[in-house]
Amino acid sequence: CRVNICSKETAPEQINITNHGELPLAKKQELIWKSRVNFQIAPRGFKDGVYGQALQIMGMGGFLITDYRRALEEEFVPGKDFIIFEDMKHLAESVGYYLEHSKEREEIALSAYEKIKKNYNLEQRIEKIEKKVELYE
Repeated sequence: CRVNICSKETAPEQINITNHGELPLAKKQELIWKSRVNFQIAPRGFKDGVYGQALQIMGMGGFLITDYRRALEEEFVPGKDFIIFEDMKHLAESVGYYLEHSKEREEIALSAYEKIKKNYNLEQRIEKIEKKVELYE
């Protein structure tokens, strides 16, 4: 199993990881498409928001396993649109499971992609921002 990451962080030497660092969007998209499983661990201190990388992965048709993000559950369904892992052991088990169950993995990725395509266009984003602004007026 080959592991690729795109991070400013340095990967531990004892783990067989290729760190591509920060990539241009086209290269990142190619890496996501080639990957059967994409996982993200949001930066420390980023506990409640939706991390942009999760939306990128799902919006590019990638299968996502992520650490818990409450905000993701506001618009996506865990187990249907993405998978949540609880700890590193659970992450490893989830990766193994979804590598073995490609049909289920592909259905989850497609569900998220369709939801992003439907709900994340510019008009809907502006509408959502306007509604939030109205709450504070």
